[in-house]
Amino acid sequence: MNAADIHAAIMRDIFRPGAWVYLREFRAGTGWGANANRYLDAWAIQPWPSSGMGIVGIEIKTSRPDWMRELKGPMKRDPALRISNQFYFAAPHCMLVESEIPTECGLIEVWADGTAHITAEAPWRECLPTWPFVASLARRVAELTAHVTAP
Repeated sequence: MNAADIHAAIMRDIFRPGAWVYLREFRAGTGWGANANRYLDAWAIQPWPSSGMGIVGIEIKTSRPDWMRELKGPMKRDPALRISNQFYFAAPHCMLVESEIPTECGLIEVWADGTAHITAEAPWRECLPTWPFVASLARRVAELTAHVTAP
């Protein structure tokens, strides 16, 4: 199972289009500073007040060695935690051990049949976007709009 398979499953089963805006490979900041080039595998927001307007950061893991590197570098996810109400790791079913999931994170697993399930609910944190994040989001929207409206 690769990252594209995981994205497809969680977009279909958890972060459904219309209810969520789901951005893949989203840059958490702007400029060229130390944390500016940190990419989230995905960032999702509920765009409607009636749905709670939750913000979720997602880091996809497709191999056990990649997961072990993640555990050794917990500060790597700090930018994502600052701009999301919840943060999830997403991985193939049974690749990660639930007891290894950091307390500030949750777990989404994609099963062999291709369905995605939240195995461990991420705790809710209040967050406010930073201006570098807003600038990055505006740039991403402009890029996507340019592809749609290009002559």
